[in-house]
Amino acid sequence: MTVVGLARSGLAAANLLRGLGAQVTASDVKGEEELRPYLLNAHPEIKLELGGHTEESFLKAETIVLSPGVPWNQPLLARAKGLGVEIISEIELAARLTDIPIIAVTGTNGKSTTTVLIGEMLKASGKRASVGGNLGRPMVEMVQQEGVEYLVVEVSSYQLEGIVNFMPRIALMLNISPDHLERHGDMKGYMRAKKRIYMNMGL
Repeated sequence: MTVVGLARSGLAAANLLRGLGAQVTASDVKGEEELRPYLLNAHPEIKLELGGHTEESFLKAETIVLSPGVPWNQPLLARAKGLGVEIISEIELAARLTDIPIIAVTGTNGKSTTTVLIGEMLKASGKRASVGGNLGRPMVEMVQQEGVEYLVVEVSSYQLEGIVNFMPRIALMLNISPDHLERHGDMKGYMRAKKRIYMNMGL
């Protein structure tokens, strides 16, 4: 498996996969110096590919896990997809590894505040809730916690681009205003990404 992007969520995904026994390549266009704070916590058996991507790590992967900040319009990703390589986001990977109910929050403004508020409400009612996602702690770290009854996650349009089976128990979409249009092209593209939070609900 290949994890693309080695910031916090990418590293967490790579560490989790290696811990589960997968052969993992972690690839990033940034160099070792820039990534050093993250690499200090990398599993020693992860193959690191820094300063650029190779065809082999993309085209021969069974699955590619894409970090949120990595754009989907890279030529190597398109070629990998054409060869049948599955490309997913970190939240999709996390959702596949847990049966804990997920409460997901997206929108343009207010999603961090709302996510934290929901988590505090659950805790105040005696429930064991873990709060994170785009807000801070990556979801792949959250699913490894023991004794958690609810996962309350902030999810971005970037993360939602890479879901397949991600299905929250409850999903909230807050206000939508122009944002990240350089990535999504226009408001229609931005809205399409946001609406994916509901893609599998009710199935």
